[in-house]
Amino acid sequence: MTPDLARTRLADAFSLWRLMPGTVDAVIGAATEALVAGVDSPSLRELAGASPRESQFVLQPLIEDTLDELGMQDVRASNAQTAATTAMLHRLQDGLFTERELARWAHAHIGHDGEARCQVFVDFDDMYDTADYGPYSEDDVDNWVREEAVAFLEGLPSVGRTQVWREPTPVRALICRPRRWSHRFVVRVLPGEREFSARNWDDLWSSLPEVGVLWRNVSFESGDVRALVMKRWGDHPDAPK
Repeated sequence: MTPDLARTRLADAFSLWRLMPGTVDAVIGAATEALVAGVDSPSLRELAGASPRESQFVLQPLIEDTLDELGMQDVRASNAQTAATTAMLHRLQDGLFTERELARWAHAHIGHDGEARCQVFVDFDDMYDTADYGPYSEDDVDNWVREEAVAFLEGLPSVGRTQVWREPTPVRALICRPRRWSHRFVVRVLPGEREFSARNWDDLWSSLPEVGVLWRNVSFESGDVRALVMKRWGDHPDAPK
């Protein structure tokens, strides 16, 4: 491994750790690789020998001191979600993740309310879920993820592949008041007035592909229904507004 590659991997490990503190062992591993590659500093040596079970209050300043000593202050100053997405895209290109796994990670750790430039990868997760009834296949989405990865890493604008998923559709679903069971809500599909019931968020999301409704075309019948769903199902990052 070259020193430059070792620095990149250390930066990636740090960026992922900021979003996922449970991955500190990867930061320590990257520090060890950097030492072997010829990168050196007092804090880097200490970090390479640290235990991942050490207190966060000990490891965090040690990691930050290491980056400062190596002249990598820009890594600390970068947007956390953008930097973590960059790290995941490097791993995608190294064959450590599939395109589908990358999209699933983005949905879980960036979310639809996260950094704007990262949204394309969040949307891809929904596109995989709707590939069975959308105007594209999972292979198409795999190719588009790779295209967008290259654009993202090169600092270019999004290629715009998710626009095919964002096209308006006449098929939508309304979450309505429960009729019988306290935690089951009626979901009405329009047009056609088809109905099914859902007992929680996972139940709702898993049923949408069967009725041909995209996630973004789900809404509540009223504000009162939304409040009742939130009370009984709990909040969810992908809940309709």
